[in-house]
Amino acid sequence: MKIANPLCIINMLSCLLIMVRIITWKNNGSRFKPLISFIAWLLLTSCMMLIVSLILGYYRLAESSEVVINIILCIAIFYSSGNIAKLFKKR
Repeated sequence: MKIANPLCIINMLSCLLIMVRIITWKNNGSRFKPLISFIAWLLLTSCMMLIVSLILGYYRLAESSEVVINIILCIAIFYSSGNIAKLFKKR
């Protein structure tokens, strides 16, 4: 479990922040949307799989483009206060 690559650490931290923000999202009386819930679940499980594979050593090298995508997704989720539906909302 030696994670020395700084890109892997940044990737893991961005995925961890994504997971924490989605889990701590408050519903505040909005209605249940099955498709949005499924997308949130998919995002959570994929972030968890990335973190676990990094810790177990199956995933040794992170590409810089992947890290940038995860950071942008993390910023977007924090900007929408953890509400995945806001990312797909038309204005």
